[in-house]
Amino acid sequence: MNLQQLADALYDDLNGYIHRVEDTGTDALLIHLGCDDWVLNEQQQSIRSDTLDAQRHFVIRCRQVMESNVRPTQTGELIFTDHHPLLWDYTEPHGGLYYAGETTASAHEILGRIYDAHTRILRSWRPLQHYANSYRREGNLIFGTDHAGLLARGPKPLLDAYQTALDGVLRTYFVPSHTPQGKARALIFDDCFLICREAEIMDADASSQTHND
Repeated sequence: MNLQQLADALYDDLNGYIHRVEDTGTDALLIHLGCDDWVLNEQQQSIRSDTLDAQRHFVIRCRQVMESNVRPTQTGELIFTDHHPLLWDYTEPHGGLYYAGETTASAHEILGRIYDAHTRILRSWRPLQHYANSYRREGNLIFGTDHAGLLARGPKPLLDAYQTALDGVLRTYFVPSHTPQGKARALIFDDCFLICREAEIMDADASSQTHND
C-alpha cells in the first residue's frame, strides 16, 4: 500500500487516530496512525470491515520535514499532495503587499476583509498573523489606515487574494522579493498538517508479523 491508497481509503467512519508522532533524531519524523479495517465495495470505495474490532496500523515516514503541527488526534481525512495553498510558502514567488492613499474603511474592516479571504484559503491551518503586518499605536489598531505602509508579506497567490478582498476600499500593490527553490509536499489531516520533501508509508501490522515470524 502507498500513501495515496491510504488517503483514498480513509474516511470518518474508519475512526482514524494519530497515536504518536516520533522524532527519530535524524532527518525523519514518524507518524503512527491507526484506523478500523476496511474492504472495497463494487465501486472500489472503502467501507468499514464487518470483522469485529479489526484494526489497521501504519507508520508514515516523512523526510526533510520543513514544518509540522501534527499531534495525537482523531482524523477522518488524509491528503497527500504537491498542490495546495499550504505549500505556497515553499513553492510560490514571495513579496510584500503595500498600500498607499486614503481609505474610507476602518482598520477593523480592512483586517476583517483580509481575514475572510485568508480563512477561505488556509482555514485555521495557519493564522493570519503569520503574514499580516498589523500593529497598535496608543492602543489603536493600525492596519491600512496610515496613508502608506506594508499590509502583509507572503506568497503571491495569497496576497493576490488579500488584494482582491480590498478592491474598491484601499489601493494596494505587490512588490516581489524572492522565489523559493526546491520541492515540497503536504500531508494534511483534519486539523493538522506537515510539509516535507518525501513521505512513505509502512504497514506496521505486516512489519510486526514479519518480525514475529
